[in-house]
Amino acid sequence: GHAQPDSDLAVGQSVVDGHESLSAWAADPSRVHHFPETETLPFERLDTDARAAQTRVRVLAALSQAADAGAPPPIVVASAASVCQRTLDRDSFESARHALSVGDVLDVEDALESWRRMGYEFSSAVYSPGMVSRRGGIIDVFPVGAEYPARIELWGNDVDGMRTFDPSTQRSVEIIESIEIIPANETLPAMTDRDDLDSQLSRVDVSNCEPEHRERALEEIALLLDGHDVEDLNMYAGFFNRGTLADYAPPNALVVSIRPEDAAEAARENEERVEALREAKERRGELPRGFPSFQAPWNEISAQLSRFDARLDALHWGAADLVYADIHSMPFSAAPTYMGMLDDFAEDMREAAEDGRIAVAITSHSRRLDEILADSGTRAKTADSLSGCPRAGSLTLLQAAGPSFGDGFALDAPGGRLAVMGDAEIFGVAKRRRTARRQRANWDAFLSEISPGDYVVHVEHGVGRFVGVGRPSEDADSSAEYLVIEYANGDKLYIPLEHLDRVTPYVAPAGGAPRLTRLGTQEWSRAKARAERSTREMASELIALYAARELRAGHAFGEDTAWQRELEDSFPFEETPDQLATLADVKADMERARPMDRLVCGDVGYGKTEIALRAAFKAVMDGKQVAILVPTTVLAQQHYATFSERLKAYPVKVEMLSRFRTDKEQRQVVEALAKGEVDICIGTHRLIQKDVRFKDLGLTIVDEEQR
Repeated sequence: GHAQPDSDLAVGQSVVDGHESLSAWAADPSRVHHFPETETLPFERLDTDARAAQTRVRVLAALSQAADAGAPPPIVVASAASVCQRTLDRDSFESARHALSVGDVLDVEDALESWRRMGYEFSSAVYSPGMVSRRGGIIDVFPVGAEYPARIELWGNDVDGMRTFDPSTQRSVEIIESIEIIPANETLPAMTDRDDLDSQLSRVDVSNCEPEHRERALEEIALLLDGHDVEDLNMYAGFFNRGTLADYAPPNALVVSIRPEDAAEAARENEERVEALREAKERRGELPRGFPSFQAPWNEISAQLSRFDARLDALHWGAADLVYADIHSMPFSAAPTYMGMLDDFAEDMREAAEDGRIAVAITSHSRRLDEILADSGTRAKTADSLSGCPRAGSLTLLQAAGPSFGDGFALDAPGGRLAVMGDAEIFGVAKRRRTARRQRANWDAFLSEISPGDYVVHVEHGVGRFVGVGRPSEDADSSAEYLVIEYANGDKLYIPLEHLDRVTPYVAPAGGAPRLTRLGTQEWSRAKARAERSTREMASELIALYAARELRAGHAFGEDTAWQRELEDSFPFEETPDQLATLADVKADMERARPMDRLVCGDVGYGKTEIALRAAFKAVMDGKQVAILVPTTVLAQQHYATFSERLKAYPVKVEMLSRFRTDKEQRQVVEALAKGEVDICIGTHRLIQKDVRFKDLGLTIVDEEQR
């Protein structure tokens, strides 16, 4: 696979010697790397995405480590634009990269200064790659490319022990013997040769700049010459990033160009954008003349890549082959597509078997397809894996272990035509795995939620105003940070990091400013006591309410139908464990002969709408109508589009009541609801007005923020 099909270059092993090499790569995905491009353009005063920069550095490290070990180089996939973005030169990278082991003698001050020059950020706690913290004889460092940070324990200047730990819990993960430290960024002023920097800066002409831009440029150039960092480092990246990805590739690397003409065109278009930006900024007096860019010309990159002996250009179907003296057309074509028309699929598979062709379906629904094929008289073999090529005239159903394997294909092989299909070809959709959310440290997560001036609540001291982060006195431990909270009468409370779980942001329904609690009084204790009494009263009311509900008879919905299973199989994402558990609970509630009342909570993107859709469809399959109440007109329109698209293959009538509908359209929907001609109605508060009547309402779904 590749990141951008219209402009990709890969640097990899020079000779793919049989299927064993491919199997090794497939068995070790860590040997396949993506070299991304940063989103910033040259001459922009914008912060470079630290994650993208560190990903690029990790790729450089992988190439360098493979060369040291004498191992085959990894596969690196990159767009033409990312290859043209200059990076840290190889000599500087190699001189900075180093290992630290238990038993080493470490000059702490020299090591910390070296890590600072390598781009590491010093903080009171480490929670993301590229951070360092020191507390006496303990150093925490989060090396770029590592899964966990490492805690280095010193005995004098000797490295006495090392272990990795989870930054969110501070608990140890594993005792280790060594770590490798690589640069934390690819723009490192402190590692640049001063004479070279002085020579480059001397060629910069600020005479065309407006006074404010001239003064700012001269001030920042002076800081760089004195060895200091500047805030807008991306602006000056062209002075320091002198290397390219090709510099790190071994001499025997295989350079694969996917659609080389398109890659070259994409690179040149990007080059033209950069030059247009330069000219515009110079014309406005915002950029000095002679200012270097970190974007390398495509001609330079192309010349570098042409020096590698092993080259492979891959063209798309139908590309002109007059330019190439030696071209091989591979006998592949696109796989047949059925877009959920399973009767056609079964008929084609029957004919394929009679003609001696081979078909392989890699699917998440092998059991369902096996039943459909059996009903049509077609025999299929269900398996979890293939140990060899299937026999002619066979159909094999492979149960997919995860999301779709990619696009299917057909091969005109000498032994007969082979077709390999996935869920995308058979059903029209294929499950995709959601990107896991990265768990951040508690300290970082809390500070991202609040700003100075916001109100917070301490479980023991009450409501206060967040002031910032600081220390209670000049004599306090300089490596420790405290949360500073101001209370009534100007009193301040300092909360250490280990007590952060006792503080939460203040949330009030009305959003008004609260009264600050007075420290040293019983005011907060009395407030908590009142809240406890109110909670007990509410709990008693809820217990009485739910006891009454348990005594009432409700409609027991039937078990899932075949259409229900088809609808759920067409969901384009792989369900999360929480989503499956919640859906099972909802269905169990619906199948009980008691009134249902369930609250489903989850952040945006966690699949609440899909749970609601499946529950609504289950109700409709039992002959009941469904009402979906939403807070805004826009959300009503979004839900209407989602439900209509997902249910279009079934005899389910979905309608909407909101301001997006005219008065005449609304009257028609209301009349259809009363007659039972509408199965699912999505609406705002218009849905609960007195003229709206359902013929047989079986399920009400209330979306967020409704009362």
